[in-house]
Amino acid sequence: MWVHIKTAPNAIMADAWRELLENEGIPCQVKPDPAEKHLGDLAHQRIYVPRDRVQVAEELLRTV
Repeated sequence: MWVHIKTAPNAIMADAWRELLENEGIPCQVKPDPAEKHLGDLAHQRIYVPRDRVQVAEELLRTV
């Protein structure tokens, strides 16, 4: 099961966070905030990771 752990302000930041997580071996999904989907790359982006990787992912993203 995928868990929402953080929301990026835009697609560029979300891609950077995804790369950081995946480089550490944490699978990641990025989806636009449903309320802002019509904004495209300017929409906030939700970051999801598997439930068993939440703690490690949150610790990694605290450093950025």
